[in-house]
Amino acid sequence: MVSIKRPDLLLHAGEAGYGLLVLAWFVVPLFAAAPGALVPPLLPISFLEPTRTAIIPFLIVACIVSPVPLLAVFKILAPLLVSRIPSITDPKRIAAIVLDVVLSTLVLATLAIHLLSYASGPGYFHAQSVLSWAAFTVSLFVNVLSVAFLVAGIGRRDEAHQDYLEVRRERGRREGGPLEALRRPGIQRRLAASFLPFILAIIVVPAVVILRDFRRTTLATAIAGGETLAEQAALALGGSFRDADAADEYFALQARRNVGSAVPFRAMLFARRNDRTGVWEYVAGTDRARTGTRANRTGVPLDRTDWRPSAGGAVYEFTAPVTRRYTTVGFVSVEYDRETIAGPGFRITAKVLVIAAVSVYAAIVLLSLVGRNLVNPILHLRSSVNDVSRALEDMIGGKKPVSASLLQFRDRVRTRDEVKQLSDDIRAMTGVIRGVLPYVSGSTLRHAERARPRTERRNLAFLFTDIRGFSSLCEDKRPDEIVKLLNHFLGLQVEIIRENGGDVDKFVGDEIMAMFDGPKKELHACRAGMAIASAMAAQRELARLASRDEVFVGLGINTGPVVFGSVGAGDRMDFTSIGDAVNLAARLENATKTYRTRALVSEAVHDRVVGEYLCREIDLLTVKGKRRPVRVFELLEEQGKASDRMSEIKRVFEEGLSFYRRQKWSQAEHAFGFLKEKFHDEASEVFLRRIALFRLESPPRKWDGVFELSLT
Repeated sequence: MVSIKRPDLLLHAGEAGYGLLVLAWFVVPLFAAAPGALVPPLLPISFLEPTRTAIIPFLIVACIVSPVPLLAVFKILAPLLVSRIPSITDPKRIAAIVLDVVLSTLVLATLAIHLLSYASGPGYFHAQSVLSWAAFTVSLFVNVLSVAFLVAGIGRRDEAHQDYLEVRRERGRREGGPLEALRRPGIQRRLAASFLPFILAIIVVPAVVILRDFRRTTLATAIAGGETLAEQAALALGGSFRDADAADEYFALQARRNVGSAVPFRAMLFARRNDRTGVWEYVAGTDRARTGTRANRTGVPLDRTDWRPSAGGAVYEFTAPVTRRYTTVGFVSVEYDRETIAGPGFRITAKVLVIAAVSVYAAIVLLSLVGRNLVNPILHLRSSVNDVSRALEDMIGGKKPVSASLLQFRDRVRTRDEVKQLSDDIRAMTGVIRGVLPYVSGSTLRHAERARPRTERRNLAFLFTDIRGFSSLCEDKRPDEIVKLLNHFLGLQVEIIRENGGDVDKFVGDEIMAMFDGPKKELHACRAGMAIASAMAAQRELARLASRDEVFVGLGINTGPVVFGSVGAGDRMDFTSIGDAVNLAARLENATKTYRTRALVSEAVHDRVVGEYLCREIDLLTVKGKRRPVRVFELLEEQGKASDRMSEIKRVFEEGLSFYRRQKWSQAEHAFGFLKEKFHDEASEVFLRRIALFRLESPPRKWDGVFELSLT
């Protein structure tokens, strides 16, 4: 059993239904057809009539008509064959769409051939069956739809064009949905709107002018021919109008000539006034049934040749007076069916209109294909530029980190013209931006889009890092090796900072200044700091195994209000932060050297992360230029991962710090000494040295335990 996916079921049903309609249109007229109606199988044979002996028209028409039933049957059976030959039975495949175009085109061509060959007036259309009208309507719809799908299918094979369509859909979603994208006049629509009116004017206007002139010429020629024939008959009857046998012989001759005439008349009659009754009667003619009947004398001038429509416009009547010795003795009437007179003009009109319609349709299709070749390089360039623009927008908006690797210009233009040159220029410009981007901080990039960058107060968290032991590591190394090694360590830290939502403000040698924003900025800064410490510890382990010098890192974290804005002069500006919060973070990083710790945070940071991180208070100190003391803490471990060892270090150290501030030197020495001996705690060694100094020289009387840090 053949399995068809539900979304494709309607397509298969539609194609099978169309095939059934075409097959019925082709076969049914063989058994029931009105006179003058199209019978598709017999159309080629009609070109072999005695008047049409040429074999070439027969072969051409046969090649058009014969494949129709075969293709129709194939479309009916396609749903049953989709599992075996999907390439030509799946309605969404290019080959199947091409078959739809071929079948619908052949049906329309068959209808057009019959129209151009046999249409002589409006009555032709009334004679056609409902199936013919249905086949025409549905085939036209299928043809237009299939050609549109074919053009779209060709576009789907072009990866660059698919990228453009995705860009257009994405832009439509951002700017008001798909309807907004459809309403926006794209370059393809503008191209069509520019050229299509000219194409229509070039095709339609000449057709209308030619048809108008042709109708006038055809009608004038027909009138002249009818009047000439009437005059010739009147002249022939003038000498023997009373000789009935001679008149009958003349009309019999005209009837025989009329059989093979290109423009046959309907009837030729001779009318005379009855001498007894005074009534005008037809006394002779080709239509013997009307001989002896009353003639319509109304409106017939007896002094000149004339014509008039009669029988409600269905007949054209041409009259000429019959004279004998300058006396009018009767008149000749030559009647033509309207379709006989207008038939050639109608067929030419139909032919011109069909050719014009086909030309307009072909022009639209060609305009679409050629227009795509002209426009696609521009659209593809737009896709490439959009990639760069979106990447910059995401960096500026903070959705993605500032990274040159994210800024890629993909050249989709394959032509060798000015558009390709423009693409090369944009690619070169993107390369320049990629080269500059690593030297631009995220904050600078985000504020650079403003027409007038403003200075503002913001509450931020700051992380300062410094690599220790880097100078000794760089001894006896070449400059390029030093830069490569430094970039390696800085790259590790920057990646971690970005992963935790931070932004690198600047590099100062082997130092990094990073800032964090948002409601959890302090937590993110601490997580970044601890991750950096772990990464550098792993680097030390690798260096130890390779017998290389080891490097350490010092971390300082603070949070608070700062002034954030554009700083610099002239054409060289930078966006950075200024304030005590920044200065304190930098000094805390420097203070890690004094206390021999890896990460120091301010009390403000400690209060925000105490639930997440185990911290121990290190000291109460003042920095240069400030009188207010700052309580400083060391980040130890995450609370959920804190070991008993770290918990004991925190507890014992803070007990020793309490004794230290109350000048109970012995108890403080005991606590710090315990930590030094058991855990080799270097911060405890710092306080043991201080206590030793205080034993030699006691602190001031009002000493409150505050240590003045002489760091700038």
